[in-house]
Amino acid sequence: MVAKALSDAKHIELDQRWAKLRRAPVSLDFIATQALAGEFYADLIARHRREPGPPKQWKMRAHWDRFNRRLMPERCFAKPLTSMPNMRLQLEVKAFLLEKGMRLDPVSRHRFLLATADASILAAEQIGRIASADFSPDPNVNRFPAEDRKRGPHNRFDVLFDRFADKAEYPERTRRSWKSRVTRFMAFCGREYPADVTKQDVIKFTDYLIDQKLDRDATIRNGYYAAIRAFLKWCLANDVGPDVDPLAHVRIYSDRNKSKARPRKGYSDQEAATILAATLRAAPGSRFATSNAACRWIPWICATTGARISEVAQLRKQDIVLSERTRRFPHRIPVIRFTLEAGSQKTSERVVPVHPDLVALGFLDFVEGTACERLFVDPKRARRRTDVSGLTKSAGQKVARWVRSVIGNVRVRPNHAWRHRFNTLSNEALVDPEFRDVITGHVPATVGAAYGDTHPGLLLHHMMRMDSHLYLVREFVPDVVPWLPPSDPGPSSAGGPGSDRPRGPDGQLPTIHLGGTQTRSDGAASLDSSST
Repeated sequence: MVAKALSDAKHIELDQRWAKLRRAPVSLDFIATQALAGEFYADLIARHRREPGPPKQWKMRAHWDRFNRRLMPERCFAKPLTSMPNMRLQLEVKAFLLEKGMRLDPVSRHRFLLATADASILAAEQIGRIASADFSPDPNVNRFPAEDRKRGPHNRFDVLFDRFADKAEYPERTRRSWKSRVTRFMAFCGREYPADVTKQDVIKFTDYLIDQKLDRDATIRNGYYAAIRAFLKWCLANDVGPDVDPLAHVRIYSDRNKSKARPRKGYSDQEAATILAATLRAAPGSRFATSNAACRWIPWICATTGARISEVAQLRKQDIVLSERTRRFPHRIPVIRFTLEAGSQKTSERVVPVHPDLVALGFLDFVEGTACERLFVDPKRARRRTDVSGLTKSAGQKVARWVRSVIGNVRVRPNHAWRHRFNTLSNEALVDPEFRDVITGHVPATVGAAYGDTHPGLLLHHMMRMDSHLYLVREFVPDVVPWLPPSDPGPSSAGGPGSDRPRGPDGQLPTIHLGGTQTRSDGAASLDSSST
């Protein structure tokens, strides 16, 4: 586990470094070059101020820096870094530019190297004075143009946003969304540097968004302002933004108090039955087998677990396992594990029982027969095997388009509507909200609710109190699942043998082999000779 964590961290570091190197080179004028050299000077002193070491070593460094500076050519070469005779200074300059996330064109780079060589001499002399216990004011403080430190090419908002997103390690989807909103804000204000943003810019942009009739809560406050506020606060903390927070006292009044009809968010019984029945008739045609499986099973998993579409689309074969035995729950039942190893999770990891509807339809047989590690996406189609976020998003969009082709363009979100419907059914079945939040992965309402672990068998008990979607399909589209009894079984206990569960076409409870364990959908399990 430690090796894997270190490997993942190294991969992230390499990805960030390559992202910085792919940026277009920038050109620096004379003032901007001197200002950047001033930052190099301040950074070098800050790194050695607390522990400068003996003064003699800094005296020798200043001497050799002067000698090497005389050897540096004044004219620009195609590869100016290799023309520096001082290897130590070469490495320091490379690390400094990489940390800034900057690439300079050849002319600007050579000019910056000359300025850095001069700054290195001054810094060595100043650190030598500190090492000699001379803490008199730095005579070089006003040597560099401090007024341009916040407005150089390396402090443009697009360059700073990439650094901000790298430090925060935001997911790619959040990164793209936030950058587009920050870009729109800066373009509206006509600003190139975050240091120039004022409170009046924020007020004018607020009025503009309100005039566009955008939702004040979801789009303006939680969309645009969440991105702009986080970015400007980071710039303020790193001394590259405005002197004061321009959003500190800007308020957006909510429109929740307006009298308006509350839109429907979940599917109705008729819509849910139509979609689920369509998945049983025939899988949508596609040359990719994973696309067929996504439209076949994702609606059922979302309907029976209330999971998010992104969580379901990134499921792996090893995420479908058997629960652990406990004294209270001696029978092992199939469960779905939503883990960080499979992909990003919005709230927390959790384990959710596989609903008997899915077992009766053969979902566990599908899992065992899947050759690919991922159930609904093919990692071979990803640019990087470890990056499946784009594929899961594409799978969710494919399912959404297929759902709209089945029931038309209804005024609900095609995939997220299952999550709202699950909460609706749980409320109708009087399911305890704490257990509902554990199943759906919502943040617990209280600190106390977050304590302890909940066994999947207990969650299955509460899930079985809700209406069965399989019987719902039997009611609205009886020709699709004729092997079910025509009457609704109603709520049943969770795990006891003999409970009325959806059965297969042969009338028997489905049997599945997982990890050497033979399991029936009634919750009973028996270990074979290969199990431990």
